[in-house]
Formats: sequence, C-alpha cells, structure tokens
Amino acid sequence: MIYLVAFILILVPVIRFDLMKLEGNKSLWLSLNFLMMVMVAGLRYRVGGDTLIYMDLFDTYPAIDELSTFDFEDAKYNPCWYIYNSIFKSCGNSFTLFQIVQAVIVNGVFFRFFKRQTSYYFTAILVYFFGYYCYYNMEIQREVLSLCFMLEAYPFLVRKKLLQYYLLCVAALFFHTSAVVMFLFPLVLLIKKDYFWVALLIIGMTVLMLQVLDVINIFLSIAVPDTKLTETIASYLMNESPNIIGKTVYILKIVPFIMLMFVRNRHGFDNDMLVGKLIFFAVAIQSVTMYIPVTQRFSNYIFPLAIVYVVNTFYLHYWDIRPHLLSHLIVTSALFIYGFNLAYFYLQNRNDDLEGTHVYNRYLPYNSVFDPQSDNVREQLIQNERATRWM
Repeated sequence: MIYLVAFILILVPVIRFDLMKLEGNKSLWLSLNFLMMVMVAGLRYRVGGDTLIYMDLFDTYPAIDELSTFDFEDAKYNPCWYIYNSIFKSCGNSFTLFQIVQAVIVNGVFFRFFKRQTSYYFTAILVYFFGYYCYYNMEIQREVLSLCFMLEAYPFLVRKKLLQYYLLCVAALFFHTSAVVMFLFPLVLLIKKDYFWVALLIIGMTVLMLQVLDVINIFLSIAVPDTKLTETIASYLMNESPNIIGKTVYILKIVPFIMLMFVRNRHGFDNDMLVGKLIFFAVAIQSVTMYIPVTQRFSNYIFPLAIVYVVNTFYLHYWDIRPHLLSHLIVTSALFIYGFNLAYFYLQNRNDDLEGTHVYNRYLPYNSVFDPQSDNVREQLIQNERATRWM
C-alpha cells in the first residue's frame, strides 16, 4: 500500500528528530518526504474526487494560443485557472504533467510554510499527510492554489507589510473566489492582546444570533439580482444546513482548539505570532458553518495554521505542561478529539451518493499512471456526486 509506505517514511524523522531530538541529516529526510508526496499525488490515475471531474474537463480548456478568443466572462471558473491549465494543454496536452507540477507547487509551499513556522516541521508534515494531504492534493485543486498564495503571503502579514500581502490576496482571488476571506485576516493586527474569553463570548453570541435569525433568506432578499457573483453565492447558501449530527461534528471540530487555547492562555504561552489569533477565525468559521455551510470553504485557509498550532502545543505539552494534571488532561483530550476528527473525515459514509461507500473510496484503491485502471466504485460515486452537488 503506497499510503502506508509514505506514512512510515514520514514517521521515521518525526521519531528521530522531533521526539528523540537526535542529530542527523534532516535535509535528506525532508527531501525524501517531499519526493514521496509529490510522486503519490503526481503519478496517480483517477484517484480522488474532484480529480476525476477536473480530468474530464481538462480537454475542454483552451491552449495558450486559444486564450485570446476564449470567453472568460461566461466561463465557469476564475480566469487564472484557465490560463494555468493552458500551459499544460500546450505542453503535450498532459493531465499527468498537470498533476506533477501541481503536486510540486502545493507540497513545496506547504513544506516551506511548516519549516518557517515551527521547529517541529516533521511532525507538522505527518499531521498534514494524515489529515489533509489527500484533500488538498486530490480534491480542491483550484482553491488550493489560492491557499498557496495565502501561505506565501502570511509572512508579509506577520511583518505588517500589507501592500505585498494584499497583492498576493488579489492574485489568489483570480484562482478561486473563496480567497476573499484572506482580505479579512489583517483584522487580527488590531488585536493587541489575546482576549480569550472576550473572543469566545463574541463567537457564542454570533452562534446565538444565527440560531434566531434566518440569515440566508435575509441575504437573498437584499442581494442584487441577476449578477453572476450573487447567483453563485445564493446557490451555495441554498445548500441545506447540517442536521443535529452534522452540527455535532462541527462542534467537535471547534472543541479541541478552544481547549488548547484555554491551556495556552492559562500558562501564558506565546501565541505563535498571529497563528493563535487566526485560530479564532477557524473557530468562528466552523461555528457559522453550522448554519451557512458554504463558509466551510474559508476554513481551508486556516487548517495549515491549525496544524502549526496543534503541533507546537503538543510539544509544549510534551515538555512543559505534563506536570500540571488538569492542563495535561485537557491537552491530551484535545489532541485525541483532533485526531478523531482527522480520521473521521475518511470514515464518513457516502450512502446518499452510493450505497456502502465512504469518503476513503475516493482514494482507495490507489492506481498510478503506470497501470492506468479506473475503479468502478469510485467512478460511480463521483458521477453520482457530480449529478447532485457539483457546482
């Protein structure tokens, strides 16, 4: 199993360098991890959910010499997505080349971000691989490019170089509209202290307001009609809100971060620059998602920051917090819930789309371009999903 081999290769440097603090060739292991992730994602054949759809659409995209006559105004996606794909259309018309380059870009940016933001970057890579790798590499292939701009823009935000930050925000917006959330992140610069309880109270009041007000119909009643953006937003808003089980899942996504923030606040640990403040965005977004499902997309931009926050808190716990019994229990419980959430993503059933299937059927079995075979279950699952939900 290719995923198991990759997992073992990623786990070894975590034990060696992060847990045991042994000396050695970190660069070699980092390069090996990077190469493995690029190969798994880049050389897959019809593995993933959105991958199948983008692969089928690839033949309809323009080549570079066709861009001048391409109708960007009526096109379904943002302009840079077509320009980006036109490069691969003109270089052999190869979707495999697209996948390889995409894997190099995405994993390269993630590895660079983790190495910049935490000393325990091998552990961050492990969490990324276990919980988010398939999603970012095999699903949201347009949105992840915007996310890459965000990760590259983050150091500018930390240094308060807002011109460079907003230029990258604009570039991200030309790949995916969800990048609009990046324009809100500089608001955390206005927060001078970590007002944990005040922020929590504001989030609680927001959830209460959403419980009482019919926000979706209010928006639809005041929205300007007959504009493409409004129609797109409206179509997303009209998606059904989660039932009680779905809301419980979202609450479980929120709980571990609140617990970790509480412990860090209690012991006076630093907030990882802006990471801790931005985590409140994630908590707020997940809270709103219980009522407006489309906002879940905005969480995609904060999950990499969440990985850094969780990993750094784990090692604070591992070295410093354990002697404090209450904090030890809270952090241990939070990490357990966080791990459960990551695993639950793959275990969710997809019976509404195809009886007896789960999310992991998107990624298992793994087929490579060297043995290009389609999995019938995955093909039928994605076909059914596309018929009912693909936007």
